[in-house]
This record gives sequence, C-alpha cells and structure tokens, in this order.
Amino acid sequence: MTYDEERQQILDMLLATIQQTKAGQHLLDLYFEDRRGGQFVIASFPIGTQRIDVTGDDGFTMIRDVVSELGLQRGRNKGRQRRP
Repeated sequence: MTYDEERQQILDMLLATIQQTKAGQHLLDLYFEDRRGGQFVIASFPIGTQRIDVTGDDGFTMIRDVVSELGLQRGRNKGRQRRP
C-alpha cells in the first residue's frame, strides 16, 4: 500500500465516522490529493467543496486538521456546552 493509499484509507474511515454524526450528515466525500503545491484533503458537500491543507501531516494530525477545519471539534457546534 502506498503512502497516498494509506491516507485515503484513513479518510474513508473518518468519512464514515463523521457521517454518523449530526454535524457531519451533509459531508459527501473526503479525498486525498497530493499535488506539487502540497497535500490536501478535499471535502465535498452538496453545495460545494472545501480544501484543507494537510501538507506534512502524519495520519493523526491529518485527522485533527480535517475535524478542526470542518468545524466539528468540541465547543464549536452552535454554542453547545459541556456537561459537568
């Protein structure tokens, strides 16, 4: 398995997980792209795409960056507060 295939496999599993959440229900696809200018994850939605720069990221950092850029991390969902 190549480096790009490993990244895409991580994204496929992450996509399935995110789609199971209310916040990620409109996410259609996550695609890894390795270009001359860097490495990117393309997130596809019904209304368009979002390009996330993951240049130099290892697998875990890529996951963290995707979740962060999509606004899915704890505390960024419409003012929800943690329970004590």
